[in-house]
Amino acid sequence: MLDRELSIFDLLSMPQLIHDPQLLETFKYLHTGASRILAACIVLHVLALLKHEITGKRILARML
Repeated sequence: MLDRELSIFDLLSMPQLIHDPQLLETFKYLHTGASRILAACIVLHVLALLKHEITGKRILARML
């Protein structure tokens, strides 16, 4: 997570918001877990789309 100051193209600087190492580690753990859950949902969504396309239900054509 954000364990140091964040600089965006040397134009915008955001200071470190959390200074407690234990709290920082907790947020890092939660962020990693949420990222993995989001990635799994995206993969499942794509797999469901592929299943429907293979079985003949043209879902992708309706989405576009």
